[in-house]
This record gives sequence, C-alpha cells and structure tokens, in this order.
Amino acid sequence: MSYFSLVYLSHETKQLNEGEIEKLVNEAQASNQQNAITGYLIYEEGVFIQYIEGKESNVLELAEKLKKDPRHEIESLVHLGLHTDRRFPKWFMRQVRLQKGHNIRLEDVLQFLMTKSNEKTFGPEAYRAKLIKIIEGIGN
Repeated sequence: MSYFSLVYLSHETKQLNEGEIEKLVNEAQASNQQNAITGYLIYEEGVFIQYIEGKESNVLELAEKLKKDPRHEIESLVHLGLHTDRRFPKWFMRQVRLQKGHNIRLEDVLQFLMTKSNEKTFGPEAYRAKLIKIIEGIGN
C-alpha cells in the first residue's frame, strides 16, 4: 500500500490555552485512528505545524476540514506525495513538544522553509526532499 502525506503551517485565529490544545489533540487522535491517519502536531506561541499521512483520500478529506477550521488560518500547505511506508505508524496524532535551550531547532527550519522559501528556490523535488528530511528528524 502507498501512503500520502502533507505538512502545513498555520496561525491560530484566537489564543488557545493548554486545555484547548490538549482537547484538540485528543479529538484528533480519536478521529485519526478511526480514519487510519498518523502524524504529529507542533504548537508554539500561536503557530501550528502539522504532518499527516495515510490513505490519500482520507488525508485530502482531512486537509479540507482543517482549511475550514475557524481556530486557525493555514499559511502554507505542501503535499509531499506518495511513499510506501508510514513515517510514524504509531502516532495517530502525537503532540511534539519543543525542546528548550537549543539555538537551532528542526521546527524553526521547517517553519522557515514553509514561509520564506518555496519550490522555486530549490526545485520541486529537492524542496520536498528537504521538508521530508526535517519532518522525519522531528519525529526522532
């Protein structure tokens, strides 16, 4: 089977507290498990970065729902295409907590790539390859 993946960066439209984020993650985990979608969510200071993978139709359907979610506004969404194995098979929606004290974090690099550059900078395949490498690194 092949899996489709995408990553997006968004900004909250209203400030969410820790309880609201926890509820969001719990609801996503239940829904994603039901729809065989895996991935992770990073949230820091009003910014979301989310990676999702699964059956292409399920991922695209979820992406459409996410675009309509009034809690955030998607700034950048990148389809990463098909791959043969899940990158995060046990994470129905893991919340990745940022590590404090590092000068350069993978999350910062990913956010930079998605907002300040685009496929024209590197070329479509190299751009996707760079995003995938960072996405996999965040999960480790």
